[in-house]
Amino acid sequence: MKMKKLACLFALFAVLMTSALAQVATPTPKPVGINGTLEIDYRTRTDLDETGNIKPGIKDVYKYDLNIAELYNFSGSIATMPTLFSSTLGREIQGAQNVFDLNLGVRNPADLTKMRPIGKMVGTVPIDKFGIYQFDQGNLRLAINAAGTAKAMESHFRGRAAGKPPKNESSLQKAQKQAQTIKRQYQGKLMAIKLVDYDKMAFNNLILPAGPLPTKYPATTVNGEMIYDYDRSVWFFNNVTTSYVGEDGKTVVDRISGTIQWIEDPKREVNGKGQYEFDVRINEPETPAGEASFFQSGDDESSFFAIDNTLAALTGTAVYQDNLKDGATVKSSVKIEMVGNKLTKVQVFNLAKILWFVEVVPMNSD
Repeated sequence: MKMKKLACLFALFAVLMTSALAQVATPTPKPVGINGTLEIDYRTRTDLDETGNIKPGIKDVYKYDLNIAELYNFSGSIATMPTLFSSTLGREIQGAQNVFDLNLGVRNPADLTKMRPIGKMVGTVPIDKFGIYQFDQGNLRLAINAAGTAKAMESHFRGRAAGKPPKNESSLQKAQKQAQTIKRQYQGKLMAIKLVDYDKMAFNNLILPAGPLPTKYPATTVNGEMIYDYDRSVWFFNNVTTSYVGEDGKTVVDRISGTIQWIEDPKREVNGKGQYEFDVRINEPETPAGEASFFQSGDDESSFFAIDNTLAALTGTAVYQDNLKDGATVKSSVKIEMVGNKLTKVQVFNLAKILWFVEVVPMNSD
């Protein structure tokens, strides 16, 4: 009888150990992110005519080697050309545009050292004199080739995005601009900050293309605005949403909040160093009604930019090594390292398309 009881105990112990080992062996999903390099050559700041004006046809060039969600790589360039006006007649002689020529490759999930080219992000986006990106009037698209079991596809950028224009407002325009209040949650408290000297980048039914796999990365509609605060050198996401159809056929709406803060090295004028610090949050929890913990700029403002790792967010840095000439940046070498904490691949890809393809030029137009 005792032997039977002992056998039962051993059997129970074996079951418990097997269960415990199985739990330990279950891997935690690896966060996906964005990393790589970006080389920027501001030729419109160096290739000037004898009067110091930009020569027609001269472009700034953004050269990419960017990895998204571990498996996908974009390499190639975006060339951006500014609007030019005749100095004598005052009429427009050159319209602004961004020209994309990026190759897309995918890595083998079983062996990340192997990569196959699968398509391109290619086309032109006209930009009007007000800094509005007219995707509807352009032909920028993500084109995927047929390979293996994947089918060929083509999906276009559509809608409009108002980029950050040159800071040339009159004193009257500045006075008429209404202050903006941005709110966010930190450790259960609602905080608010007031912006006075700012510019906006607005998304008006901007459609990001589907792909690389259209069923996994669907076309996405973006609305809302990013606000750049000159006093703090910070981008704020304000009422930004992305909307897309999930694999289950249901519409998913993600709310984007958070900040992108520019921090300069104390010796930047000598060494050309600085960096963007990203804390871009997805579906940040709403603060309970009745929360009274507000503050304006001043008392504890650093908490407004503190990263909360308990939230779903894209965090990390874009570190700049700039070549400066007469106080202006003429070349930039950028190292990008960003991690998507608790984010899906779709969310990471959507943020990558917004930050590094749609808004990369306004974010770097210092």
